[in-house]
Amino acid sequence: MILLDGSLPALLAAAMWHEGRLLAGDSNSDSGMAWLLGTARMQRAAERIADAFGLAVVARSDGVSDRIGEPVPSIVVLAGATGAARMGCERLLWPVHAGGAESPDALDLDIIAEAIDRATLIGRLASLDGRNEIEVSTPFVDFSDRQIADLVLDMGLDPGACWWAEADVRSDEADDAGERTADALAHRRRWQIALREAGMTV
Repeated sequence: MILLDGSLPALLAAAMWHEGRLLAGDSNSDSGMAWLLGTARMQRAAERIADAFGLAVVARSDGVSDRIGEPVPSIVVLAGATGAARMGCERLLWPVHAGGAESPDALDLDIIAEAIDRATLIGRLASLDGRNEIEVSTPFVDFSDRQIADLVLDMGLDPGACWWAEADVRSDEADDAGERTADALAHRRRWQIALREAGMTV
């Protein structure tokens, strides 16, 4: 199962899962599942990504911020891991990454250490609650924005699938639409810089 929040790392995770399934000759359309996270617009993008890569949406969780620097709460990851364990999954892919917003090549070592510790502890607790051994995998945790962008370019993926690339970035369900627009534009600018440095025209 993959945690999808409509971000660029989530898009990459879904694409890499899909490519791996195809390389393995797996024709079972139910072999991949997605747990959607985030605000309404994040989940809309995540659902489109899941649909594009053949992932079945099995659950959704709110309580995930779209602001830069705010991590996914542990309780949300735990809910996904426990749910995945109960569904018989052996691995939950959490596409967290520790790129620093100040530069496409920056890494936040504190975020890397914290995410690895959280993934290990959550996997253990979810295995107990779900009565099935499950690993919380963080394959991009030590990737910079630039490295994520390089992989997106190599795989020919469209960043326009991400939540911050929506034509109308405002939320029609919120009174703070202007603030939410600013959050989306901040994400967009950050990834545009990384993608341009990787050689993509955006």
